[in-house]
Amino acid sequence: MKLESFISLVRSYTSKFEPWWTIFGAPIAQEFLFRFIPYYVFYLPTGEFWLVGILSSAVYALVHWYFNIPDVIGAFILGLLLWLVMVKFGLLPAIILHVSVNLVILAFWKEDWLAK
Repeated sequence: MKLESFISLVRSYTSKFEPWWTIFGAPIAQEFLFRFIPYYVFYLPTGEFWLVGILSSAVYALVHWYFNIPDVIGAFILGLLLWLVMVKFGLLPAIILHVSVNLVILAFWKEDWLAK
């Protein structure tokens, strides 16, 4: 399956739940996948805070490639911040911060997402 086909398939399912998917579903799934799993699988055994944080944030940013370049860079920076929160405070605070960021983005920068 081509990447574009896969993305279209995923969007066909998640678009039915907008904006709830963007506000709650995606942050929960992404924090588990991009912060929680790397924390336990790579960070705890190695202690490589920056290496694991940069790699997981880069992958997180690449998942957002369908946005424009400034959004991808912003996703990388947000990924690093969320990594720090995950390591210092745990998964739930990282999810809450991610949900909060998505709410602010939807409310102030991507108003058209809320109109769907």
